Amino acid sequence: MSLRSFNTFILMLLIGLMNVFYIYKDHYSEEKFLQEKLEYTKQQLEKERLENYLVNYHYREFQQNVAGLIPEAVKNQPYNYSLRNLASIVDSPSPIELESATQLFKKGEKLYKDKQYELAIVEFKKIQNFYTESVHLPEAVFLLAECHYQLKNYEEAVSSIEFLVSQFPEHILTGYALIRLGRINEKYERTDDAILNYQLVSKRFKQKELRKQAEKMLEGIEL
Repeated sequence: MSLRSFNTFILMLLIGLMNVFYIYKDHYSEEKFLQEKLEYTKQQLEKERLENYLVNYHYREFQQNVAGLIPEAVKNQPYNYSLRNLASIVDSPSPIELESATQLFKKGEKLYKDKQYELAIVEFKKIQNFYTESVHLPEAVFLLAECHYQLKNYEEAVSSIEFLVSQFPEHILTGYALIRLGRINEKYERTDDAILNYQLVSKRFKQKELRKQAEKMLEGIEL
């Protein structure tokens, strides 16, 4: 084989290898693209499932709140067909059957009274996570803190108390929660912090029994 023929052979071989390289390169790039697209689609589906779940929770709560008002309104305005149409809409089932905040709270409260604190925590957390506009939220979070306190999960109890302070600073249960925070600080021998907790309740809240309890805790420290 002449040198020219050999060089031609090598050149053709290199061209062939380069073609194979680009074919496989395109193939793996496309495969990677499809994998990324599949992963993105999975994430979007999971996000949509969560959003639908939350919408159903709030829809069920709305149904039950409105349902409590409609009977009296229909009774007073029997020929108001707009009200009757609204009643039929409210009575229709939601896409999935969900417990209302009231049902969850009653269940959690009973579990708390029965000293089944871990089970009660599950119910109160549902209210905190899914019923942020519920009238039961302050008491649910307060009892959540109490459950953690009884289980000696003091960090979790403090987290719930901080939630009450930030979201319901004037609520009477926030005052009692601050007293509980003072007790936790005493357990960790953070006396100065405990004093500040009790003083805050004594000065900030108007309820006599609450202030009296805070002042009693202060006297106990000073003794």
